[in-house]
Amino acid sequence: MTKPRFLKHLAILTALSCTQFVTPTARAGDNDVPVVVKIGGIPWFTAMGKGIKEAGKETGLNATMLGPTTADPAQQVRMVEDLVARKVKLIAVVPNDAKALEPVFQRAQEAGIPVITHESPDQQGNTWDIEMIDNKEFGDLYMKELAKHMGEEGEYMVVVGGLTVPLHNAWADAAIAYQKEHYPKMKLAADRFGTGESLDETKRVAQDTILAHPNLKGALVFGS
Repeated sequence: MTKPRFLKHLAILTALSCTQFVTPTARAGDNDVPVVVKIGGIPWFTAMGKGIKEAGKETGLNATMLGPTTADPAQQVRMVEDLVARKVKLIAVVPNDAKALEPVFQRAQEAGIPVITHESPDQQGNTWDIEMIDNKEFGDLYMKELAKHMGEEGEYMVVVGGLTVPLHNAWADAAIAYQKEHYPKMKLAADRFGTGESLDETKRVAQDTILAHPNLKGALVFGS
C-alpha cells in the first residue's frame, strides 16, 4: 500500500469509528472527527492531513487534523485531555510520548472513550493501534541499505524524531540489532540523537557528530 493510500485508509478507519468528535477550540458537532498528530506543518503530517480531509468527504464527516506547534509531549497531552473533558466518543492520536499519554488514555477509557493510536505499537491504555508496515522488517531494511553504502564497516550515527517517539525508536532498535548480528565491522558511534522532528536540529547534530567522530561513514535518520 502506498503512503497516500495508507494515510487515506487510516483516516477512513478513524472516521468510521465515531459519530461525534470535537476540536479543542470549537464546540463539537455530530460530524466532527479530529485526529491528534505529533506536530503540525511537517511533510508527513501534511500528507496525512490531505488523506484525512479526503476521507471526511467520502464519509460525510468533518474530518480534521490537530497537532502541537512543536514535538512537545505536554502540548499533545493537553489536547487529548481537552477531548476527554468534552466527552467525545473516540480519540485518535499519533503519540509523541507513549508513556506521557498513558494517564490521559486511562481517563479516556474510564469515561468510555475508545482510543485509537498510530505509530505506537506497544502503547498502553489504547483500544487499538494501526500500523502500516512490519516495523522490525523496516528497521532491518534500513540497516541493510546503510551497510551496503558503507561497505559493511565503519562508524555510523542514528537520529530519531524524539527519544520518546515510539515508532522511530522501534525502527532504530531493530536496525541496530540487525547491525550487531550481521555487520560486526560496523559500530554505532554515539547514543542515538532525538531532534524534535526538526531538520535544522538534525543538521546541527550531524555536523557536531562529524566533528566529534571524524571516521563517521553513515547515518540512519528517522523522523526529521
